[in-house]
Amino acid sequence: MFYDDVQRLMKEKKSIISDYPFSYKQHDVLEKIAQSYNYQIITITLIADPNVLYERQQKHDLDSSRHLGQFNDPLS
Repeated sequence: MFYDDVQRLMKEKKSIISDYPFSYKQHDVLEKIAQSYNYQIITITLIADPNVLYERQQKHDLDSSRHLGQFNDPLS
C-alpha cells in the first residue's frame, strides 16, 4: 500500500515527505520506483536519546485524537 501511494504521487509529479522508519529492507524497492520516475531520494537521520524517542512515540501512538487513517494517508 505504501509503495503504491509513493508510486502514484511520483506519477503525479508531487513532492513527497515521509517519516516512515526506513531500513535496508525498503531501499531496493524505493530506489527502483524513484529511478523509474526520475526522483531523487534524500534521507535525513535524526539522533536522540532512545528513551525520549520511545516515550514520544508511545504518547503519539496512544493519542485518542489520532485517526487511524493518519497511518496510511499519503501527503498530497
